[in-house]
Parts: sequence; C-alpha cells; structure tokens
Amino acid sequence: MDYTEEFYNIVKKAAAIAVATAIENQSNVRLVNHCIDADRPGVIYFATNRTSPKVAEFEKNHEISFSTVPVPADGHIHARSKKAMIQKSSFSIEEVKDLFIKQIPGFDKTLSAIGGFLDVYEIHVREASVVLGPMQTGEVRF
Repeated sequence: MDYTEEFYNIVKKAAAIAVATAIENQSNVRLVNHCIDADRPGVIYFATNRTSPKVAEFEKNHEISFSTVPVPADGHIHARSKKAMIQKSSFSIEEVKDLFIKQIPGFDKTLSAIGGFLDVYEIHVREASVVLGPMQTGEVRF
C-alpha cells in the first residue's frame, strides 16, 4: 500500500481541512478550503482574509495540527498530522488562482467577490497519519 499516494488522494478529495492552533494554552480549530500542487510534496495551500484573527495566531505560533474533513461517502477515511507548520506563502492568490479554481468548486466566485483581500498560506506537513479504516493506518513523511 502506498500511503503517500493515499495521503494525496484523501487531501484532494476532502471536504475541508480542520486546522488547529494553540496560543497561550488556548486551542482553536478552523475549517479551511484547500488545494495541493503535485510539484510541491507535503505542502497544502489555503487562502484566507488577511485581516482574519487566525492570521495573528499563525504569526504567534506556526506549529499546527490538522485533520482532513472526510466527504460523507468515505466514512472515516482521513489524514491527520500533529507535525505540521504554517506560513504565509510567497505566492500571491493571482499566481496560484488556477490551482484553487481547479480544486475548489465555486472558488472563482470567491475570487471575484473578495480576491483582493486574500493571502495564500501553506501548511508544510512533516509527518502525517493516513487512516483508511480500523486497523489500517499508515504514516507518511515529507
């Protein structure tokens, strides 16, 4: 079983990603739309409003955890990581908009409405668990 390939399949298909941060022993979880680029292993992109409170949290602590949110048809199949970090991307939304539009239904409308307020962030995954079912979990490293 190629768990790295399964990781990418799960991330691509996931309804969203739940990103968890912790600042001063206060945890917070947020759902984000996301996309991946096959040319950048272990990197997941998402866009967010640059004035969002989560941006300040990312600046205070770049270490995060995340879990994919499965689509209902997949049951509990998901990928999760306690060893990931987040950073503002060097790419602008304009530079990666085609990647977002291809992978996120309706993202073109989001760009039309608020594209000028969006910054791109990257989740860099160091290790992740790929859960395909009971007793069927594999680990991946990037």
